[in-house]
Amino acid sequence: MWVLGVFLDNHFSQLAMEDNPGVKLPPPVLFVGPLVVAIIINYFWPTIDSPDWLRFGGGSVLTLIGIALIASGMREFRRFKTSFVPIAPASSMLQTGIFGRTRNPLYLGLTFIYLGCALFFSTLWAILFLPIVLRAIRTKVIAKEEAYLERRFGADYVAYKVRVRRWM
Repeated sequence: MWVLGVFLDNHFSQLAMEDNPGVKLPPPVLFVGPLVVAIIINYFWPTIDSPDWLRFGGGSVLTLIGIALIASGMREFRRFKTSFVPIAPASSMLQTGIFGRTRNPLYLGLTFIYLGCALFFSTLWAILFLPIVLRAIRTKVIAKEEAYLERRFGADYVAYKVRVRRWM
């Protein structure tokens, strides 16, 4: 176990020294943390009581849309053999597949999953936290990634930003 810890420390330290966006916190944490807090708050102070068909049906549909968006984005990352980890350098600029429609399919997918979970757990608290979550993603992750990609790929990335919307 100790060897694994040393390996991961060395690996991430090396990645941190390389050219990368400088994102400090993994983006899923920015979604999961507030969602868990909202579910806990909702346990003590319930907000809405949605019918089961809406909770399970609507929550499942939103979650499946999110999973599909993430899977589509991950397929492009694998196809171009570049990392989706925001502390790793980008080896290529993705513009095809889902990246031809949205610049951030993984964050869009996480947003749909977040909404699906909010509906499933019938918590208005999560919906109230969502603007804060999206602001954190925009300022702490997307802004850094976009600045990095503009430095890394120059005019090609600027043209891509003009052509493809950030979300949808």
